[in-house]
Amino acid sequence: MNLAITLRSELLKTKRTSAFYLTFFGAFFVPFMELLEMLTTSDSVARLYADPWQIYFKISLQMMIGMILPLYMILIATLTAQIEYRNHTWKQVFSSPQSELTVFISKFLNLQFLILLFLLLNVTFLFLAALLLNAIDAKLDLFHKYLDWQHLVALLSKTFVCSLAISSIQFWMSLRFRNFILPLALGFVLWFAGIMMTFEYKTIPKEWYPYSYLMMIAFPNFEHLHLILLRNALVLMCLFLMGGFWDFKRRKGKG
Repeated sequence: MNLAITLRSELLKTKRTSAFYLTFFGAFFVPFMELLEMLTTSDSVARLYADPWQIYFKISLQMMIGMILPLYMILIATLTAQIEYRNHTWKQVFSSPQSELTVFISKFLNLQFLILLFLLLNVTFLFLAALLLNAIDAKLDLFHKYLDWQHLVALLSKTFVCSLAISSIQFWMSLRFRNFILPLALGFVLWFAGIMMTFEYKTIPKEWYPYSYLMMIAFPNFEHLHLILLRNALVLMCLFLMGGFWDFKRRKGKG
């Protein structure tokens, strides 16, 4: 069985779970909160007048990238990787004509598909919310204001690459532990420690602490480190995937 068929099977299994609903509603959260804030607070829309697209996306994406996306990845990695544990189907998976490597890679690619879908949905909802605001307050005049598409695409690309490090760690932990709560708890603790290390503590160089990466991508203060973060994220992803696959293959049949 080739990778494409196995990946399609993983996508179909995920479709029958709450993962897609979490992706949709998680992506909708920030646009909804931004829209609610601007519709209920008198000066929220007025502060956008100077440069509406840039200010709007800066505020919204900082919240999404720095706070919501890490939480989403911790939850979605646990949900997708634990499907076989919940359904007691690991033996069925390993008895099928597919290698351990194919199973492992297809599950990881399925996770990346959901993360990418989350990012695209979030930006789509942000655009729709902005157009609604523009219809309510014509002073925004969004159709005649400049939107830096290149910066937006670059930021989303950096976000996705840096998310690979966290998602690979959470993916390994969720496959490694049968207990649903353990990878969640570890992920939340590591994420909270990442926030503290980004802004307060210097215990570990934050360039090598992957749970700090998205916070540093979200805020322009750390722009001088972005290339280092992208490189480190790819290196850490490779290391954790190799270690995770070795552990996955060693534990074959124990699920």
